[in-house]
Amino acid sequence: MLAATKGEPARVMCNTCKGQHKYRACPPGSSKKKSAPGRTKMSQGRPAPGSRRSERDWQETTRNKDLSNPIAYHPGQIHAAGQVILHGKFGTGVVVEVKPRGKIVVVFADATRILVHARK
Repeated sequence: MLAATKGEPARVMCNTCKGQHKYRACPPGSSKKKSAPGRTKMSQGRPAPGSRRSERDWQETTRNKDLSNPIAYHPGQIHAAGQVILHGKFGTGVVVEVKPRGKIVVVFADATRILVHARK
C-alpha cells in the first residue's frame, strides 16, 4: 500500500507490472483469479462443435488432394499453398493461404486455423 485515505488503501503497487494504481476492491463473492478478458472458447482456437462450415471447407479443400503422404508440420519449415501437412495436435490439414509475417492458413477436418511457419 502506497497511500491511504481514512485508513482505507488509496494507491497500491501492482505485483504484476510493478506500477502504481488506484486501489479497487474485488466485488463480494468474486474469485481473486479471473480469466483474461475477451478470452472465450472460440478465441482459444477451439472450433464450434458440429460446425458445418468447417466440414464443407474440409471436403472442398481436400477434393483431388492426396492425403496419404502429408508433410510433418514444424514452425521452422516454409510451407506453400496446396501442401498437405500433418500437425501433432490438429491432424492432417491443407495449407490454403500463405500470409505475410510468417503465417499460413490451414484447413483441418474440424476447423480452419492460422499457424506460424518459417520461424527460426
